[in-house]
Amino acid sequence: MAYWTTGDTITATKLNNGVVSTFVKEASTTVRNSHDAVVIVPYLSSTLLKKFTLNEYMTGIITIYFEIQSPDETLTTYGRIHKNGAAIGTLQSIASTTWTAFSENFSVNMLRGETLELWGYANSTQSGHNARNFQLQYSNSAEVVTNPTIIVNTTIS
Repeated sequence: MAYWTTGDTITATKLNNGVVSTFVKEASTTVRNSHDAVVIVPYLSSTLLKKFTLNEYMTGIITIYFEIQSPDETLTTYGRIHKNGAAIGTLQSIASTTWTAFSENFSVNMLRGETLELWGYANSTQSGHNARNFQLQYSNSAEVVTNPTIIVNTTIS
C-alpha cells in the first residue's frame, strides 16, 4: 500500500495502478479494533490508559466504546476519549462495582500516526478502579475513488 501525499497532507490511503481509493467510515457496532485487557485507573491524575495509533488515513464517523468500574458505590471512576492527547469526548463517570459501558460517535479525519486514546482517573486510592474493552467500532460505508494527476519534475540540476 502506498500513500499519496500533497506536501505533508495525506489525501488518500491507497494508490493502486493509478487509482486512489479511501473507505469512508460509518458508525456501527462492528468492532474493528479492540484493546480489551483490564487496566487499573490511577488516583486523581488523569492518565493515558489505552491507545490506538492509526496505520492509515481514516475519515468518516466512528463509535468509540469503553467500560469502567469502581470498587464500591461511594467511589467514582472517570474515563474520557482523547485524540492525540487532547480531550474530545464527554467525561464519563461511574460509582458502581458493575462494569458500565460508554460509547460516543466521533467525526474523524485523521492521518496515519495519529492516536485515539482512553484517559481516566479515580477519586480514591482504593483498588478496584478499572477500565477495559476500549474499542473502535465502524463499517466501511463507501469507497471514494479518484484518478490523481501525477506531475513529474524532469528538471536536472
